[in-house]
Amino acid sequence: DKLLASVQNAVTESVSETVKAEIRTYSDAVRSSESVAQFSTETLKSAVKSAVQEEDRNKNLMVFGMSEEGSEDLSDKVQEVFGELGMKPATEVCRVGKTGSKERPRLVKVTFSCASTARHMLLQARKLRHSEKFSSVFIRPDRTLEERAAHKL
Repeated sequence: DKLLASVQNAVTESVSETVKAEIRTYSDAVRSSESVAQFSTETLKSAVKSAVQEEDRNKNLMVFGMSEEGSEDLSDKVQEVFGELGMKPATEVCRVGKTGSKERPRLVKVTFSCASTARHMLLQARKLRHSEKFSSVFIRPDRTLEERAAHKL
């Protein structure tokens, strides 16, 4: 019950912050234009597209360090990792990146049905450090190119 409450609070807070940020973006755009009539349809489309992309990204997690074999059942491998965390949510999985590097396996993109499940899995991810089998597997949120660059700094 405490875990569920903390996940609900985290999701509520995340959604609230996203909505507030989007409202600020819209408000700033409206204030910067001379009148509502001059408000560009392209600006509105861009803002909506950005919000939709962010919401889609919130449903994704990126998994690092999972070995890659030629004929692998990636879904089973991911479910095994999540089983280690005590959950087995329904997911869509795929490898991303260029093939070819033997020493560095490609990332695994995991898409959940809702952002709250992804958030909960991210909160549980630190348990993998103590796992014998998955201590070299790391989970992080799906970020845009700009967010990845800012996070490196």
